[in-house]
Amino acid sequence: MKKMSFLVLTAALFLTTAAAAQAQSTPGLAFTLINNNTAYEVAKGTATAAQVIIPAVYEGKPVTAIAARGFSSYTAMTSVTIPNSVTSIGVTAFAGCSGLTSITIPNSVTSIGDYAFYDCSGLTSVTIPNSVTSIGDYAFKGCSGLTSVTIPGSVKSIGEGAFRGCSGLTSVTIPGSVTSISKGAFYGCSGLRSVTLPSSVTSIGDYAFHDCSGLTSVTIPNSVTSIGDYAFKGCSGLTSVTIPGSVTRINEGTFVYCSGLTSVTIPNSVTSIGNTAFYLCSGLTSVTIPNSVTSIGSNAFSGCTGLTSVTIPGSVTSIGAYAFVGNLTSVTFHGTITSDNFHESAFFSYIINNSIRPTDLRDKYLAGGIGTYRRPNGTSETWMKWIQ
Repeated sequence: MKKMSFLVLTAALFLTTAAAAQAQSTPGLAFTLINNNTAYEVAKGTATAAQVIIPAVYEGKPVTAIAARGFSSYTAMTSVTIPNSVTSIGVTAFAGCSGLTSITIPNSVTSIGDYAFYDCSGLTSVTIPNSVTSIGDYAFKGCSGLTSVTIPGSVKSIGEGAFRGCSGLTSVTIPGSVTSISKGAFYGCSGLRSVTLPSSVTSIGDYAFHDCSGLTSVTIPNSVTSIGDYAFKGCSGLTSVTIPGSVTRINEGTFVYCSGLTSVTIPNSVTSIGNTAFYLCSGLTSVTIPNSVTSIGSNAFSGCTGLTSVTIPGSVTSIGAYAFVGNLTSVTFHGTITSDNFHESAFFSYIINNSIRPTDLRDKYLAGGIGTYRRPNGTSETWMKWIQ
């Protein structure tokens, strides 16, 4: 009899708890059975409330997921309470919720889906718990009001364009669990001031920090072996950068339009400098090309108008078209480059209104060989071999 009473009491307690949890639910929410009818996912349904409360339990079963597009474009919503029963936030779950100002993701969530908070422009803060292992592609894209974000040590992957267009973001903490910065991860984060990449990171994807115009410093660890195309394009606030000895190639457009860059250290590990690698880095006043480099791509240093002298090491066997269009007055060659691999437009000059004109440096070098060549000013078309 006592055992029977205990079971009845336990059942009553469970039903009371479940009812209480469900009672706090925002009216109008829609629930759909998932996982072989063992749980529910939730969506907006007909709800109109500004403050949304998602219940942990619905009709005696746990609510474990925010449905794909579940609350998409729910602009009237200013806050949402997500219970600890939820383990996943679906694709575009809160996309376009421009009225949402803050959100706390519970410790039960392990993944944030693609475009989950896309264009939540009013979002100023977000707490990502240690349970999350992946942040989906474009998960926070366009969250222009977001000022800071801490990515926990549980996160192993940051999706493509995850924080793209978060122009208000001034700081970001990337944990040692992350091994790569995905393509366009912080594209257009113009408010970002500095970033330190942990030693776990081995690659920086294409366009990773494209147009981060407020970025003044970046620490690239020796673990990084590749820096993608246009990775730092338009980072006009960047004044100096040290490329670690683990990198073997400077890819196409890696530092294009970094007009504030005054110096760059290229390690002996680099064998090629890609097309437009430092294109229009007008503030660059000095660059040392190491003996490991064998090729300099088209437009690699074109528009580097602050650069007045350069030394081409003996290892270089090819120089591409418009590689050094600018105001150079002194060029030293330490090796032999054949006419086939020395483009006729490699050393053009900037004249008035950014028009360019050919010079005779290529012809003078092919005739005179190794040595230093000079001209009286950055616009002269005539070079002479300097003899000490």
